[in-house]
Amino acid sequence: MVPCSHGIINGQMTVGDLVKPLLMSLPLNFLGSVYRETIQSLVDMKSMFRFIGGIGHISLSLVVSLL
Repeated sequence: MVPCSHGIINGQMTVGDLVKPLLMSLPLNFLGSVYRETIQSLVDMKSMFRFIGGIGHISLSLVVSLL
């Protein structure tokens, strides 16, 4: 930020040159959030299916032992 402000004062850069990287980071931040939530959802689904699979296995063994 400081080098950009010196460039603006010296006339080598415009205010748009300072704002452009800030505006470009907003969509990338949003995409990063979507990616993180998608990965977390997949991890949660994997855990849920493992849990459900374990319950089914236990239930089947209980039924077999009762017979």
